[in-house]
Order: sequence, then structure tokens, then C-alpha cells
Amino acid sequence: MSSTIPSWLTSENSTLKSTLSDVDLYPFPTNTMTSITSSANNHSYVFHCKDGLILPCWYSDGSLSTIVFHGLIYLFALIYMFVGVAIIADRFMSSIEQITSQERDIIVRRPDGKKEIVSVRIWNETVSNLTLMALGSSAPEILLSAIEIYAQDFDAGELGPGTIVGSAAFNMFVIIAICVWAIPDDQVKKIKYLRVFIVTMMFSVFAYVWLLIILVWTSPGIIEVWEGLMTLFFFYFTVQLAYIADKRLLIYKYLDKHYRFQRNRLYESPQSQPTKIQATSKEEGTGEEKMELNKINGIKDPPFADEPTQPNQSEILLKHSTNSTPITSDGNAESGVGTIQNSIPLERLDKNVKYIDASEEDLRLIEDHRENVIEILKDVYSRHPNATLEELEMIGRQEIAKLQPKSRAYYRMMAARRMLGSSTDISNNSYSSRDSLFPPPSPSNKILNNEAMTIINDEKFMIQVKFDPKEYTVMEDVGTINLTVRRSGDQDSSIVVNYRTEDGTAKSGSDYETTIGSIVFGPGETYKQISISIINDDEFEEDEYFFVRLFDAKHTLIAMDSDETHKPIINIVEDVARINILDDDHSGVFSFVNNVFQIPETIGVYHLEVNRYCGARGTVSVPYKTIPATAKPGEDFEMAEGHLLFHNNETKKHILLNIINNVNYEKNSIFYVELYEPKRRDHELKDERGRPRLGDLTKCMIRIRESKEFKQIVDSLMRRKKTLGYSDRTGSWENQIITAVKMHKLSASSSLSEDVESSKARDGDDQRNVETIDSTMNFCNYFVHYITFFWKIGFAFVPPATIWNGWACFLVSITMIGVLTALINDLASHFGSTVHLKDSVTAISLVALGTSVPDTFASKIAAENEKNADSSIGNVTGSNAVNVFLGIGVAWTMAAIYHAIKGTEGGFQVEPGNLGFSVLLYCICAFICAAVLMIRRAYLGGELGGPKIPKIATVFFFISLWLFYLIMSTLEAYGFIKGF
Repeated sequence: MSSTIPSWLTSENSTLKSTLSDVDLYPFPTNTMTSITSSANNHSYVFHCKDGLILPCWYSDGSLSTIVFHGLIYLFALIYMFVGVAIIADRFMSSIEQITSQERDIIVRRPDGKKEIVSVRIWNETVSNLTLMALGSSAPEILLSAIEIYAQDFDAGELGPGTIVGSAAFNMFVIIAICVWAIPDDQVKKIKYLRVFIVTMMFSVFAYVWLLIILVWTSPGIIEVWEGLMTLFFFYFTVQLAYIADKRLLIYKYLDKHYRFQRNRLYESPQSQPTKIQATSKEEGTGEEKMELNKINGIKDPPFADEPTQPNQSEILLKHSTNSTPITSDGNAESGVGTIQNSIPLERLDKNVKYIDASEEDLRLIEDHRENVIEILKDVYSRHPNATLEELEMIGRQEIAKLQPKSRAYYRMMAARRMLGSSTDISNNSYSSRDSLFPPPSPSNKILNNEAMTIINDEKFMIQVKFDPKEYTVMEDVGTINLTVRRSGDQDSSIVVNYRTEDGTAKSGSDYETTIGSIVFGPGETYKQISISIINDDEFEEDEYFFVRLFDAKHTLIAMDSDETHKPIINIVEDVARINILDDDHSGVFSFVNNVFQIPETIGVYHLEVNRYCGARGTVSVPYKTIPATAKPGEDFEMAEGHLLFHNNETKKHILLNIINNVNYEKNSIFYVELYEPKRRDHELKDERGRPRLGDLTKCMIRIRESKEFKQIVDSLMRRKKTLGYSDRTGSWENQIITAVKMHKLSASSSLSEDVESSKARDGDDQRNVETIDSTMNFCNYFVHYITFFWKIGFAFVPPATIWNGWACFLVSITMIGVLTALINDLASHFGSTVHLKDSVTAISLVALGTSVPDTFASKIAAENEKNADSSIGNVTGSNAVNVFLGIGVAWTMAAIYHAIKGTEGGFQVEPGNLGFSVLLYCICAFICAAVLMIRRAYLGGELGGPKIPKIATVFFFISLWLFYLIMSTLEAYGFIKGF
């Protein structure tokens, strides 16, 4: 059989021949190429194999066994490189998550003048998804295109652009098909932000239409500098348009409104109230508000958070205590008008915090977020009624973290770790739950403890003397009262302390007996008692009091004779005791302590105190009743009605009020409690002057307010500060190495959505099946772990994402991805040369598939876990547009500028060939795919899921589109179909 070349490969077919970059057929062998004889047709073929940027070409003798052996080695090496890229991409996405989750504090000024500190993300979610997030997921494809251009001396290659187009096709057809299939039957998930999807979908298709324009029509076969720069510009334009769609900044919404410019920003002004527009200086916080900011920045931590603030006071109170709200006489413990709400610790407040006038949309978003937080905390409280406030906040953070939309980086990291047997524990806490509540003592705490020990040691050289307690209440007929005097500190010395009685409203001689004396503490004695006689009479009189004072404490004569330098110092701490004498000849006067009481709704049962004074003779019944006002019985409190029974000489009782906890963020409801005429129960009084009666405060108001501690928790959760983000637990090199070495089991009983759904109980045959699956999966997990151990331990030395806010990890990771991508470029090219595959076919199939597998799992997890389809489908459309505008844009712009500077004749040449055909084919199929998604949205209610038959039909159709694209592109590459 002759060795002539087929007619479709003659020299006249220059277009086709020029597209064969790495695999060219020649009729005769040369000194630089390997001659291989095919057993199928006995033709002698010579395959062009160039040395790569890093790896040299592995030449063979052309035998079938050598081709198979070399091909398998290249294939396994290529797969192993893809695994390495997936692992380092996990670190890369972790750094991007750290960068894009940064937040800052702003003071939102409401229309009513109130101000609220909230935390907002510096990066807009849509912008971050189309920039850093897309760069993270598409870094191999983008770098591959640039590295290939550089490796070929800035001449066009087929591997980089082909991989980008092939990845786009795989993403659009296969990944969306898998997402459609991942939703259970008869369940649908739809895109929530349709505007953003339309923008990204349009540009994901337009990006490839633009490739056709610059390849085929504007300057056929040549990429000019302006075309490369325009491709890059479209990336910026895509991001801006998606941001506008995300913020709903559509022009028709603003045609009938009036606006003002203020420091390069556009603000809406009410047409009917132009005088309410505030001065420009207010925007920067000057004048009074600048003084207010200075107070914020200069405030010192108060010891407790439950002190009431005064009107017009702009301090930020730090919540350091879980004590209940103090009761004030005026019933108002809240900040006055103009104060800053939901305060935060000073160290967390940005010194450059600015005031922002909140629009209606901003306020709606803030309130919606707050309501969601409150509902979650209510649910947590109902499931854990005995949880402490610290535990409630911790569980609330975990629940919010589970329910909030996850970032693209989160799903990409989860996908890579599930595939490669790594830990999927991505949490917002660096400690265990107990450690987060009770962190280990810091060195500063140890210093404080040492100081405390010094104080304790100093007390051995000091003696403190005091009344304990310092106030006593006795009935008039008690006879004698004993007062306790206690000493502390040095116990070895003998001291003497003098005392005397002093008149108050009670007079010596008529109400008590004058007493003057001294008490002596011997060695080892810690307390002594003073006895005072009370004089009883038969006259009605008001309650009275007198005092006993300690003075002139000194050492005894024996102690005074010792060395003066070793004598402890004596200090009288509490030198006065008060003795209240209650008249026992009157039945008593009954009254509340105050007329207004403020209590938090979380108090449960409130003990309202009723006092009895001016006598305590006999048994007295006092009726009481609650009276509703703005607080509703059964909703805010439980009605109470009854009698308080005061026994003889009993001076204090409590009314038990059951307060219903509605877990409100803000509450201000009131009801009343009233006392009615008391009556003697033991016997009738003969003297009306001794009958019980009511005092001045017989009706009090109970004001139910929100729990300040609960409000603080809500405000804390409103200020996410990365705690609701998803930071990798491996926050240090040590933890990264431990995580890399440690084996993490993956159970079949925990689904891919384990972070959202709890495990379901199984029994019987199902349980045995699960155990069998678990053992198989664990074996595979061990196998994958040890296969990938080299990559895991090597990349464990990449800087943690917590250093430099993630930028150190970002730079090192992208460098590592670049090195691995260069190896992939060489291996893919050598593999194609070895097994007789063109680079364009290798790119759209093997390389595109290898770089898209992590995105496939990430989109599948997002489809299963998210309530809508934005994350799963948005990942696809966003990546496709970014791949072209960045991947091809950067590479072709560099090459076009290089050839323009060098003055190359004809400039940077890119033959349309197979690339143009693949692009056109992709655009047609992508339009069909988008149309099918919109039809599903209209008729099935969502893009993903649906009834079983339409779901299967959709999956089959999308997979068929991808296979059609792959087959047609391959046929065109080998000349069976004519391309451009």
C-alpha cells in the first residue's frame, strides 16, 4: 500500500494544515521526529513532539506497546496534576473567601434621626463572584492560556483557548444537567435574582460571539491590540452591569425622582420636603457628629452594660454582664433620641467609620435581616429553653451560618475536600464550643492573678474590722438585739475596738438603752457581738432607727509592747450599723416600694415586693389585682388576683407575676398592679387607730421591655464580622499540617448537604446497607488520602488564609497553580503527541474535563443545599464569561502587544480553524440551553428539578448537547467537517 497523504491533507489545504500545531503528518521521517508505522494501514507517520516549558518530550520508538505505555504514564501524570491543582485551589479559594468576607462598620442614620451601627461587607457579593471567586475557580484555565502563549514565544496555541471553550461547554451542559438531576423528584428550585442571571448568561454567550467577531470578521486570523484590550474591557463591563442589576439601579426607577450629588455620590431627595436634605459636612461626620465620633473613639469600657444612658448621649455601651435590666424610678432605662443603637466593643469599631443616610431599601434589608435573626433565635430558644445567653448566641451563630447563602468559595472548598478525602469541617470558630465560651486564660490574666496574690499576701499585714451585716430590722418587743462585728486579715494579734450608740429618729432612753463599751479580739477570734436593749411601749408611733458606731481600734497592751515594724495596721471598714425599730402596736401600713418598675420580658416570674411598716401586729390580708394596659394578658403577662397574707411580725411579701417571653427585639408594654384595703384576720380590732391601712404607693406600673442581653445577641449577630462567614479551621501552619496528615472518614449516612440537614434515622435492612456503603467509602477514602498525601503535606506549608487577610495565601497559591498549570500544559501536549491526538481535541475533552470536575461537585452541592438555583447556575454562567474575558483576553493582549512592539509582520496571528468552529457550535448550543431553562421556569416553576420525566428529559438533552458539541468539534479538527 502506498504511503501517499490523503487528498484532504494536500498542500493546497493550507488552512487545515496550519491548524495542526503539535500533531503534523509528513510522508517521510526526518532526523528530529519519530517515525511510527500504523498496523491498520501500514502508513508511515511522523509526529511532531516539541519540548515543553518545563518537561522535555519523551521520545519513543513508535511501537504500539511504547505508545500505550507512554500514553498511560502521561495520562496518570495528567490526572495527578489535576488532583494537585484541585488541592491547591482549595487553599486558593480559602484565601479568596477570607478576602471577600472582610467587613467594616458603618453608622446608619435613619430618617427619624436614630443611628444604628451595622457591619457591611466591603465586597459586593455579585462583584466578588465575578472577580475573585471566578478567578479562583477558573485559575487553571486562565493561567493555562497565558502560560501556553509564553511557552510558544507569544505565538498562538490551541491548548489554552480550546480548554476555555471546552470548559464552557462542559459547564453549560453537563454541570447544569447534574444540578437538574440532583434535586429530588417533584421539587423545583428557581433563580431568585433573575436580572443578575440574565446579565451573566448574556455575557457568557456574548463572550464567545465576540471571539467569533475578532477571529473571523473584524481582522480574520489576526488579533490586534485594541481587540485584546477590548476583550479585557468587557470583563469590567460585565462586572459593572451585573452590579447594577444586583442593586436594581435601573433607569426607569429614577425618572420621576429628584436627586442631589454629595461628595461624588447620588442621593434621593423627597420632592415635597427639600429642606430636610442635610449639609454635606454631615456626611463626613463633621460638626456635632464629628464630636460624637470623637466620643465613640475615646470611650472607656464601663464595668457593666446595664447602666442607663442619658438623652443625647452618644456613648457606645459595652455589654459585659448578663444581669437583668435595672429598675429605675421613671421606668426609662433606654437611650435618648440621637443615641447610637446596638453598640459594639471599641476595638471592633473602625476609626474611620462614617455616617450613611439609609434609604428605604437599606432599612428594609436591615430589618429583614434582623427579623430573620430573631426568628432563628426564637427557634433556638424554644429547642433549648435552659440555654445560657452565651450558649444561645453560640447556637444562633451556628444556625445562621447554616442557613445563610454560602459563597462560591465555600462550595468549591467543600467539593474539593469531599473528592480528595480531606476534612470538610469549615467552621467559623477556631475553638470548640466550650472553648469559645470559656477561652483559655491569656498571659494578661496570669498577671492579674499574680497581682491578686500580692494583695492577698498584703492582707496578712493588715486587720480589717466591720459590722457584718451593717443594717438590722427588729420589732419593738424584741428585747435585745445582737450586732456582729467581724475582723479579717491578720489573726495572730489581739486588738480592742470601742463602740457607742447614736440617736437617729429613735431616741436613747425612750426607744433603746444607751450603750458604750469595747470589744476585744484575741488571737484567732474572727467575730464578736454587741448587745443593745430595745425599749418597748404601748404607744402607736412611726418606725424609727438609731446607729451604733465603731471607733478607736488599736492593739492591746501586750501587742503594743512588740516590735512596731511588725504590727499589722488596723482599718475599720464598716464603722456604722443601722438598727430599724418597727412598731409592734399597729397592724401596719402596706405599700409598694416604688410606683414604676421596669423588667425584661425574659425574667420569667417577677417578684413584686410589698412592704409593711409602722407596725407588724397581727395577721393581715392584703388583696391585689393586675390591670392590663398596652400589655395584653395571655400574650405579655398572665393575669393575677389574690391576697397577700402577712403573719404577725412579718414585714415583707411578694406578688408573683408571670411574664411571657415573646423574644422581641424591641418591646415597651405596660400593665398595673393595685393593692386594695387590707383586713385583720386573727381578731377584730377594738381600737381603730391600730387597724391596717394602705400607704401612698398602692398602684404601680410594670413596664415590660425587651431583654437587653437578647438585643445585644441580635445586634452581635447582625454584625457578622466574619463569625458568620466560613473561615477554614486550619488557621495556622500547625493546624494545616495536622489536617493534611489526619485521616478524615466520610460516612454515607451524612449526605452532601450535611451542613444543612441532620442525619435521618435508619433501621433494619437500610441500616445494614448504610454500614456496607460506609465501609466501602472509608476504604476509598483511605486510598484517596494516601494517593494525595504528597500534595496535602506539600501545600500545608502555604501561608494560612488568616495572614494578611488572606493575601499571603492568595499570592503563594496562585503561584503554585501557575507551576502546576505549566506542567499540565506540557503533559497534555505530550500526551496528545503520543496517542495521536491534536491539542484542540485534547483541550476540549481531557483538559477541560479535568479542570471542571471540582466546579461540577461545587455546583451539585450548591444545588442540593441552597433554597434557590442562583449559586449553582450562577457559578456556570459567571465562569464562562470570565474565562474568555480574562483567560483569552490576558493571553491575547500580551501576545498582541508583544508582536506590535517587536514589529512582527502580520502581527499576532490566530487561525480561526477549529477554535472558530467550536465557538460557533458552542454559541448555538448555549442559546438552546438558555431557552430550555427559561421554558422550564415558565412551565415547571423552576430551572432545577421538577417531575421525574421532564427532569430526565432535560438531563438527557443537555448531555446530548455536550456530546454533539464534542463529536462535531473533533470531526472538524480532523478535517471530516469543513470549518472556517
